[in-house]
Amino acid sequence: MIMRTVEIHLEHAELRDLAALQKEFECSRSEVARRALAEGVKALKLQLALDRYAREGITPVRAAQFAGVSISQMADAAAARGIPFFRYPDSELEQDARKLSGKPKGGSCRSAPASR
Repeated sequence: MIMRTVEIHLEHAELRDLAALQKEFECSRSEVARRALAEGVKALKLQLALDRYAREGITPVRAAQFAGVSISQMADAAAARGIPFFRYPDSELEQDARKLSGKPKGGSCRSAPASR
C-alpha cells in the first residue's frame, strides 16, 4: 500500500492525547493518528448516513452501504439514536391492517365466519 504524507495542525492537548495513545498501544505516533483517523471517518460516515436516512433522503440499505456496515448494525445505530429504522407509510399500514383483519376497504362489512 502506498502511503501519502498529510500535514495537519494540532493543538497541544491533541498532541498530548496522541502521545498517551502511542504509549498505550506501543506503536508510532503516525500509526495512532492513522487509527484515530480511520475510526473517526467511520463514525462520521455512520452519522452522515443516519442523518440522511432520518431526513428520508436515502433508504436503510443505502445508508448501511454508505456507512460500510451491515443493515443490522445500521438498525442498531438508528435505534440507539432514537431514529425509527423501519418506516411504514400510513396508507400501507391501513391497507395491511385491513388485509390482516379480513375487512375490505371501508371496513363496513364483516368477514365470513370461519368454517369448522
